[in-house]
Parts: sequence; C-alpha cells; structure tokens
Amino acid sequence: MDLMGLKIVLTVGCFDLFHEGHKNLFRYMANYGDEIIVGLHDQSSTLVNKGIHLLDPLAVRRKHVLSQPKVKRTFVIRQPDPSDDLRRIIKELRAKGHKLIYIRGNDWVDFPGRDLLEQEGIPILLMNYTEGISSTQLRNQVLELVQKVYEALIDDTISDEEIIPLLEEALFMPSDAVMREVYKKLYDGKYHRVFGERFLRLSRIIGKMWDRPESKKLIPRFIERMDVNIAELEKKPSEFPSLNAFFARSIDLSKRPFEKGGPNPLNIYSPSDGLVLVYSNVKQAKDRFIKGKNFSLSRLLDNNDEFSSIVKDGAMVIIRLQPKDVHRMFAPLSGVVGVFQWAGTRLHTVKSTIVARPDVDVFTENIRVIIPFHDTPVGSFLLIAIGAPLIGSIVLHPKPGEKVELGQEIGYFQYGGSTIVLLFPPKPPIEWRFPIDKDYEAEAPIWIHQTLGRIIKQN
Repeated sequence: MDLMGLKIVLTVGCFDLFHEGHKNLFRYMANYGDEIIVGLHDQSSTLVNKGIHLLDPLAVRRKHVLSQPKVKRTFVIRQPDPSDDLRRIIKELRAKGHKLIYIRGNDWVDFPGRDLLEQEGIPILLMNYTEGISSTQLRNQVLELVQKVYEALIDDTISDEEIIPLLEEALFMPSDAVMREVYKKLYDGKYHRVFGERFLRLSRIIGKMWDRPESKKLIPRFIERMDVNIAELEKKPSEFPSLNAFFARSIDLSKRPFEKGGPNPLNIYSPSDGLVLVYSNVKQAKDRFIKGKNFSLSRLLDNNDEFSSIVKDGAMVIIRLQPKDVHRMFAPLSGVVGVFQWAGTRLHTVKSTIVARPDVDVFTENIRVIIPFHDTPVGSFLLIAIGAPLIGSIVLHPKPGEKVELGQEIGYFQYGGSTIVLLFPPKPPIEWRFPIDKDYEAEAPIWIHQTLGRIIKQN
C-alpha cells in the first residue's frame, strides 16, 4: 500500500476495562480508514475530565487498543484537553499527505478537542454506544467484587474453601482488574501476611481442585476470558482432562518457528511467551522497575555468592507470563544444567504495578527456583522461575548434570501468573533485539523461540 495519501482515523479515549463496546467501536472505525491512531488519556487527565481513577494501567490499555484491527499507533494525553496533542498529530499526518477523520462514541458530544477538529475542517463521526455494555457498569461490578474478595482474604474467620468461589469469579471476569485492585488494597492496607500462609494454602487447594475432572467445565470460559490462541494446540480443548492440564498445555512448536536460518547457537532465544523488559544490569532494573527496598542481586539469588559472581554487572531479562500465555519453559541456549537452588516463602503477585512498589519485595520473597546453565556460548548464566499467587507448582524436566539443547523444553508452570528472569555474565557482549533500560510501561510482547539477542563473538 502507498504510504502517502492514506485515510487515517483519529480517536481519543480512556479505554478502561476494555469490553465488547470498545471492540465494536474499533470495528466501526476500521470501515472508515486504512489506519487508526489512538490517543490515550492518562490517570490525571481522566481524573479531571471524569472524576474517576482508571482501573487499568496505561500499559494494559495500550496493549488492548493495539490488538484491534488497523490500530497502528497510540499517543499519551496528559492534559484534560487533548487539543495540543491533536494539533501536533494533525500537522504531522497532513504533511505526509494523509486524509483525516475523527470518530468516537456518542456518549460525549461536546468532547474536549472538538473545537480544534472543527477549526481544522476534520470530519467528525459519532457512533452509537453498544446497548447494555459500558465501562461504568463494568467498573461498578469490578469494584463490588474487589471489596468482597478483599474482605474475605483479610478475615481469618472465613475459610479458604469459602474464598475459592470468589477467587474463581474474580479470575474469570472480563477484565483482570479485579485481582489487580485486590492486590493493591492488600498492599495499601499492609496485609502482606496474606501473601504468606494464606496464598500458599489457597494455591495448594486450587491446584488440587483444578487437577480434578470437574474443572474441565472452566476451560471454555478460560479460553474466552484469556483470549487463548487455540490454533496452536496439539489437541482439542475438550480432550484436556482438567483446567490445570489445559493451562500447562504444550503446543505445536511448528507454529513458533525460529527466525530464518535458526536456530543459531549464537542467538539467545526467548524461554517463554510473555512481556519482556531488558536491562543492562541489575542496578538499572532496580532504578527503573524493581522498586522493592530490599531488592538486590544477592537476595534475588538467595545469598549464593557463587551465583552472584557469575552474573555480577551482567544483563538482566525479565519475562512476565500472562494467564493466556503458554506456560512452558525452553532453554534459551544450549548448555549443561547445574544444581538447582529453591528459595522464597511467599507468593506475591508479579503484576508490574506491584513489582514497581518500594514496599513490596516480589522477586526476593516469592517462591522461586534458580537454575544455573554451564558450558554455553556465554559461559554460565542463570534462569530463575518465579511463582505467583495461585501457581500450583513449578515443574522441571532436566536433572543437574544433563545437557540440554537450545530450544529444548525444560519445564512448566501450573495455574497462575509467573515470571522468568535471565541473568547473564558481563562478557561476552550481547546485542539485544529489544530496547534496554526502560520502565515497565515499555514491556513488549515476546514468544517462545523469538530471538532476544545475539552474542557478539570476540577475538
């Protein structure tokens, strides 16, 4: 397609608690242009315009919007009136010869920025909102359930068995905002103890429940709620014996090929699906993302001086797996597996907004297993599999001393969110395929066997 003279659809909104009404709006907009560009209001501008705090962080809202057809770009609006941002975008697009149209829902006719659009002569279309669906309605449902789950978790007179139906309802809501808000309230209320014994008990109970044949009935809801790509499955969803079996599913790896010419022994490949951040060293990760006041390389590695000496001053890769992702782990390089070390006693959530809190030490308190790899193209490096609330278990295949090949499956997580951390030595240098040293809003999607970086050979 000729990049000059495209028809561009502009829109501005919050797109909080992304729902079917939003999807209908994007389908409608896709009929009117070649590409869609979306302005996203931040928390402060939304508070002024609507008097509410958004439940989904900017990174989550941006991810949802970019998943819609023809959406190619987003920009952040930090003022209640988006006119200055729109003026800049309009000037840029017109200089490239593009034709513009502005489309939004008809819930707000005299919306901020309308005067500018009319002055610029840009056509405005207002779409009827989807009946029976609204962010306000969903927001009220979310907040009501948040309070129920929160109160149950901090009340020691309520049994674990009574809490589980509430957790299942929260986990299968159309948005993951329920558990995100529950976790926030628990941390704000200093109920850190809940992430010790209670979530450990709940994880064991739920793990057993979701191993039972009765849990099969949850699989269709899980697929719909989490937007799972069933085209990659090796068998039909109905053939899985339980929800846990489906969650820990293997896939047809021919659908996840290495890049052309691969696998290359000098490439580092992603060990999993997820959202990735790359840091030049642990200090950069702490400065920009992992804000826990007690976080350090030594504590992350459970005070293992031998491990620390291997990766001190080297790069750190963080991959956060989401429930929809394939929770299988694969070797990022060929090498020999060393002796594992288990650590941690808690199950904090690994959601990025919580990892970024200074009062929570997610990576140094959570249950985790540290796996050294030796005799690899970088020498030795470490892979850390970190559990989270409602993770049934971390299962590992190879035994210490076994050689694993690049891309070979090495284990999997059972139900829940989770994180994989890779720690590399400072030499040899690595040329990363992703931006480095960014905050958590720069998390980028990554998938099994995708190239993370390339090892630079030195003479």
